[in-house]
Amino acid sequence: MGSRVRGLERLAELYGMIERLRSLDLRTASAQVNEAASYVHLQREAGRREVESGRAAIAAGDRQGWAIAESELELTRIRQARAEELRRARAALRETAADAYRASRMRMEQMQSVARQASKQEQAEERRRTQAALDDRHLARSLWKKTQDR
Repeated sequence: MGSRVRGLERLAELYGMIERLRSLDLRTASAQVNEAASYVHLQREAGRREVESGRAAIAAGDRQGWAIAESELELTRIRQARAEELRRARAALRETAADAYRASRMRMEQMQSVARQASKQEQAEERRRTQAALDDRHLARSLWKKTQDR
């Protein structure tokens, strides 16, 4: 195998490694988005519980309990808003990682295709050279036999 093909195959391997790194980045970014989305969901649930707690306090005539529930609800809403901002930021990073992954995947596939094509061309050239050598030997042998027969 020629040095050109070996070089192309090494480049294809390098592109494959880069693609795997980009894939890992994408999976990590997706996990971070899912984590942030889970936290947003937890804060929504906490907000619902605080609303229910406040209603129960009002129904029981517990003004202090209602005030505490309202304070907790406000804190929960603030945490939820921050968590939603974090989720959006992480979703944007995930999209960036997805774009990088798609681009690296395409480059890797292109490089693999170039390496395969170069390998096929080199194999065809090697077959042609082998056939030419066989043809030359056959012709030389035929000429030698003709000179021996005379």
